[in-house]
Amino acid sequence: MNVRRCAWKIGKLGLVTGLGVVAAIYAPVEAYEKATSVLATFAGVVVAALVPTMILAATILRPVSRGKIEFTHVRAAVARQISFFSGIFLLTILLTALLFLTSLTGWKDVVLPVDLHTLGAERLIDLNITRVLGGIIVSLSALIAIQTTGFVHAIRNLFDLHADNAEKELDRQIEEEGRAILSASLPRDPRTGIGEVIGELTH
Repeated sequence: MNVRRCAWKIGKLGLVTGLGVVAAIYAPVEAYEKATSVLATFAGVVVAALVPTMILAATILRPVSRGKIEFTHVRAAVARQISFFSGIFLLTILLTALLFLTSLTGWKDVVLPVDLHTLGAERLIDLNITRVLGGIIVSLSALIAIQTTGFVHAIRNLFDLHADNAEKELDRQIEEEGRAILSASLPRDPRTGIGEVIGELTH
């Protein structure tokens, strides 16, 4: 299972990195400018979905009927979900910051000359910062889009966790009510009352 998860993470990172590199090399700068509003809306929708879900996850813990060991297990599961949500939230904030930064420049080409030393000789290349930032934005957008599929799965897990906890609490209440009804319906031994009275008189 860990091998499959590791392979999935490597493949995911390779995919988003490849998309970013291809976009940085081939995509025209004008395309980024047209997509800015769409990406900003996408980031806003993700944040709007994440914030209430993170609050729900942080307040979902309740005492469980099977003791502290199970509570510790539930707590660790919720903590993993919150960490996952926090990761998506930080990626979305970073995407928004990059969109804001590039919008300030009007998506104009910003070229930075860079000296490369090849076999002792100096070589000057022009690094297009705007294209690099555009490639990073594409990679971040793709990564967030992929992570949102896991976001839906995480919400499902939180629901199952909350439902299981509520069911256990309900079973405990039903068991306690059953014991109370049974003890109330049992006839009382009259000799107990006589013994108590005699005991009080002898003292």
